[in-house]
Amino acid sequence: MTALPAAAAAAEITIALDHADAAKLIAQLTAHGDDVLAAGRTQLVVAAVRALPTAVRTAQHNAMLGLALAVLGDRQGARAALVEQENETVPTSHGWRLAMLLHLAGEPAAARDVLARADSTQANPLDEAQAHNWAAAASWMLGDEPACAAHADAAQRAATLADVPAAWAAAHSASALRETLAGDRMANAWHWHRALDAARQAGDVLQEIRIRTNLGSHLLEEGRYAEAAPDLAENAALADRVGFAAFEALSRCNHAQCMLYLGRLDEAVRSFEAARGMAADRLADDRLRPDRPGGRLPGTRRSCPGEGCLR
Repeated sequence: MTALPAAAAAAEITIALDHADAAKLIAQLTAHGDDVLAAGRTQLVVAAVRALPTAVRTAQHNAMLGLALAVLGDRQGARAALVEQENETVPTSHGWRLAMLLHLAGEPAAARDVLARADSTQANPLDEAQAHNWAAAASWMLGDEPACAAHADAAQRAATLADVPAAWAAAHSASALRETLAGDRMANAWHWHRALDAARQAGDVLQEIRIRTNLGSHLLEEGRYAEAAPDLAENAALADRVGFAAFEALSRCNHAQCMLYLGRLDEAVRSFEAARGMAADRLADDRLRPDRPGGRLPGTRRSCPGEGCLR
């Protein structure tokens, strides 16, 4: 099938859905579904895959569905799409998506375990880069600097083989985390900016949102509140449009922290209340709710508001 821009492919998927054209839907999802999902059309991908009879769904379709539901905060639905039986070995394409889900739920050890058991025999280099990206993130959360460095190096090797922007975005994200643990803030920022450039070149809005969240947190940690606030607000709006619940919550909390330190207390309260309300509505797992007593934002080491980063 001829390559289509993500917007054109999304339009074709929408037409196939509207006309209940299963054959066209399967063809479009198989050829373009991953690109449409990366462009942020999460709800469309969920609707399209769920419109297919279970018997005709492929592993690729289930991987798309799992990632879309993970982004939308539906942990149970995402796990069901990615894992048919508990404790089974999953392919790398499913493994990194499941690891992302677990990482965002604050379960880094479980995320690394899934990736350690993933079947990589038929993995493509892009999936390998993403797998090492999320393994590096889990290692960062666990404070395991040697493992984080090893996964960052492996992600760079996979990106070299793939040589596509989405893989480089993943590899530079992993390298940024390695530099965080090494204490090199300049190198950390350099890799996040290279990751952002690659994500935008790829049209990968999902990676862009995560990366911009981290860049905003980086500025917040350095006390550059006036510089961080506008981009955090813009990123929260982008995450809201896509439905990326976890990173919207964190961007809004970090924006609230900026407003607090700038003395703009009314805006700080509004941002935090928006994050709390969004999390209560859209983050299905109660452990992911920052308004819960003792609750923490997913994937962070600290409590909301604003003090932390999903990485």
